Amino acid sequence: MNALLRELRYALRGLGRSRAFSTVAVISLALGIGATTAMFSVINAVLLRPLPYPDSDHLVEIYETDTAHAITRDPVSPYNFSDWQKQESAFQEIAAYEFDSFSYRSGNVAERMSGVMVTAAFFRVLGVTPALGRDFAAGDDDPGKPHFAILSYGAWQRRFGGDREIVGRTMSINGEPYTIIGIMPASFAAFPSPTTEMWALPAYVLANVTRGHHGMFAFGRLRPNVLLQQAQSQMDTIARRLAEEYPNTNASNGIWLARLRDEVVGPARSMMVLLAVAVGIVFLITCANLASLLLGRVMSREREIAIRIALGANRARLVKQVLAESMVLALMGGTLGVAVAYCAVPMFLGFFGRFIPRSQAIALNGPVLLFSASITILCGFIFGMTPAFTGSSLELYRRAGQPFSTKATARTGGFLLRRGLVVLEVGLASALMIAAGVLFKSMWLLDRVNPGFDPSGVMTFRIQAPTAEYPTDTQRTQLFQNILDRLSVLPGVQWVGAVNDLPFSGSRTSGSFEIKNMVHTDPSMVADRRIASPNYFRTMGIPLLAGRGFTQADNAQGPLVAIVNEALVRKYLQSRNPLDQVLIVNEKEYRIVGIIGDVKHDDLTASDFPEVSVPLGQANSPAWTFVAIRSQVGTATLSDEIRRTLAEAAPDQPIYSVQTMNERLANWFAPRRFSATVLGLFTALAMMLAAIGIYGVMSYFVTERTHEFGIRMALGATAGDVLKLVLRQTAILTASAIVGGVAVSFGVNRLLASQLFGVRAADPVAGSVAVFTLGLVALSASYLPARQATKVYPAVALRDE
Repeated sequence: MNALLRELRYALRGLGRSRAFSTVAVISLALGIGATTAMFSVINAVLLRPLPYPDSDHLVEIYETDTAHAITRDPVSPYNFSDWQKQESAFQEIAAYEFDSFSYRSGNVAERMSGVMVTAAFFRVLGVTPALGRDFAAGDDDPGKPHFAILSYGAWQRRFGGDREIVGRTMSINGEPYTIIGIMPASFAAFPSPTTEMWALPAYVLANVTRGHHGMFAFGRLRPNVLLQQAQSQMDTIARRLAEEYPNTNASNGIWLARLRDEVVGPARSMMVLLAVAVGIVFLITCANLASLLLGRVMSREREIAIRIALGANRARLVKQVLAESMVLALMGGTLGVAVAYCAVPMFLGFFGRFIPRSQAIALNGPVLLFSASITILCGFIFGMTPAFTGSSLELYRRAGQPFSTKATARTGGFLLRRGLVVLEVGLASALMIAAGVLFKSMWLLDRVNPGFDPSGVMTFRIQAPTAEYPTDTQRTQLFQNILDRLSVLPGVQWVGAVNDLPFSGSRTSGSFEIKNMVHTDPSMVADRRIASPNYFRTMGIPLLAGRGFTQADNAQGPLVAIVNEALVRKYLQSRNPLDQVLIVNEKEYRIVGIIGDVKHDDLTASDFPEVSVPLGQANSPAWTFVAIRSQVGTATLSDEIRRTLAEAAPDQPIYSVQTMNERLANWFAPRRFSATVLGLFTALAMMLAAIGIYGVMSYFVTERTHEFGIRMALGATAGDVLKLVLRQTAILTASAIVGGVAVSFGVNRLLASQLFGVRAADPVAGSVAVFTLGLVALSASYLPARQATKVYPAVALRDE
């Protein structure tokens, strides 16, 4: 122990005398280890930790499939779900839920809670129970039973002040009485969404829906000894049985099971894997940088080490000394790196947390700190070994007795090793740079995709019309039209429109249709269905290409009409005049009166999908609508005016999902921007570390060849010749690194495939820009050493030798 402390004290004194070296090394390590620790905290929470429910590996998401329309993850039909409950035996229990919105009055103000309608087994399947009150009991969701609800802990605190008397109280929600029977624990990770505030019964009433209605989501808990493949086989058998029993609705339907954990992580998995590879590359560059810096320090102390050898120091003692310095640097850099991660993680969550699944679990907890400590020790020990053994090499023993004036020609081996480390750094950095270039080009192309509408100046919101308060289509239509009329006269408002499913809102409805008097090869034509008000297309800036738009005359008393998009015409009506055709939707005949341009509904990368729009006054109006307002008024002012107007027109119905269309598009872009931003930050960090490595090795190159430069200049070489010589060495080093980096980039870029648009993983333009940028960074890093070489005075250099 005393010997160890003595080595550490010696290392601290030595590093203290080389403050510039120590500062650069510690800061480099802090940035590399800090970035690695912060990213591991994200990967640990999202990918590695199990879901926060008991035996979460037994939880399975249950989807329906539709082979006729190539749908692999379809919501569930209540009738099919009811049949599954009676026939399956692979699960302990299965449950279902449907997203909903709950409005209630708090004093004189109408408020909204986000929530889901569930079946009684919902929390039993998750394996959790309320902290206060009771869980739903079997039979609580039977037809005719009272409505029960359970609140999240957050909603209980925020909305009801933590009043324990709320349990057992009946309150009016969506115009119907609901009894609050329980409060979930504060530690409960709300499912299916972190923002869920209420779970209510019942999820469905079979008498109110048809077997063809698919609007629920289902999940279950496997029995202890049942494998997922066994459960899938049993559910496949049930699906075939239902297809035979109900051929009109289930002929092409199947069932697909997936681990709930995989579904929660979803598309973020590929993004997380990519960032894990990126942070791994940054860590390797950090370690190589430390090894290069330590090797340079050992080589600069060659005479000191030779003296110690001459005085009797053995090789083991020299190894311990260099390793002690390496570990001291690593521990200092690791400690500072944890501080960097501690500051970076909250900032990271503030910008991107809402776009990352399970972000509420991201923290610098015990496993993350243990990981940070492990990589710190690994970095200090493994990458301190090479400098340690180089500094204690037999060559130093051989030269220990030589005069100090003798130039050490054997330093070449150490210099080549240091160059190799820098080549590794620059090569890895170039692989990241190429990947970032490809991703940024993809983002640039996506940003120029026409969504089919003009988002500028459009404010949107959603409003509910509960069927308990507005039971008929006529009443709901009158409410929505009244709201549109009031909003249209607000100062600065140009156009106002309403639609059931707004682009990039997360709401989408599709269904089958037919074309009258036309024989089709497609057994079931499918299109998105829109219920739109007369001025909706004008409000959204969706171009009308032929025919006319909807008018106030398109009401329940007028002939049924429809507007279709270009995609429907291309797919089904290429050989006919679309304006002469009649569509059959839900057994009603709608004559096509207009054609609009295609609209990207929820994905800018998706192909255009057929779409049928019918007038608000002629449709089975849903219980909600989105309202879009195009105006020249500022967002804050318009929002206040909207709320004031709605308080008069529909005082019991709060508005929600209030966003501009630009914000909705930005939300869709956000996960991709997150990937590009984080990859860009890692790339910048890698480039900075690589630049430090290049600067260090070229500085050493210049120092070691000072005598040669003096002779060259004495024989007539100019400063420009010397400058070219140094920069040529940098160019050779960088070129060899880039060749390896390009090869590595092919593997890294394969991880980008799912996030690219309009660009190949091996895009030559993005790769060329990345290589050019890397070349500039390398030349810039070596410019100062090169300039120093041009200032060598021949007489001084020769005299020193």
